[in-house]
Amino acid sequence: MRSHHASLVFVLALTTLGGAGQWGEQRAIAAAELRAGAPAKQDESALAAARAWLEELAAGDDTQLAAKSKVPFTFGTTARQKKCDRTAANEGALASLFKCIREQEATFVGELRSAGKLKVRVVNHAHVPRKLAKLVKGHGRQLVSTFVNGDGISFDVVLAVSPAEAGASPAVGALYVDGEVEAD
Repeated sequence: MRSHHASLVFVLALTTLGGAGQWGEQRAIAAAELRAGAPAKQDESALAAARAWLEELAAGDDTQLAAKSKVPFTFGTTARQKKCDRTAANEGALASLFKCIREQEATFVGELRSAGKLKVRVVNHAHVPRKLAKLVKGHGRQLVSTFVNGDGISFDVVLAVSPAEAGASPAVGALYVDGEVEAD
């Protein structure tokens, strides 16, 4: 009975979210919520921090990006070639990592720039996109997820946001990206 109910809810979620033709973000969210139950409580400060951080990455303003980041900062992808995947332990390494992301992950940054205002949401670890779940393990930070639907490629994105400290705003301590080329 339980599996029948879950299948029915999944079908209803797909129907409500625009049918089978509009998969993208809605499909991932609906499937994750079915697997894990209730969604995470939405923390507006974490959402604002994640959105602002992604906007700075898209804009290419490393000074503002560094100000909104927390070291050690981790960047990870599901790509076969790990061009920039690493942890920056200090400010100098952070600047080098941001440069690498802009240059080596130019498709992601370009699609991020074109995306407009992103829908971000706080997620439980169980709601993290499946391909990114292994990378995200072990973070005690709040996880914020978004989806960037580009031209022929889409990206699942998870940011680990550290809570505000001593009057400062929350800061992003990790960025995880899974890019998937869309089939025709």
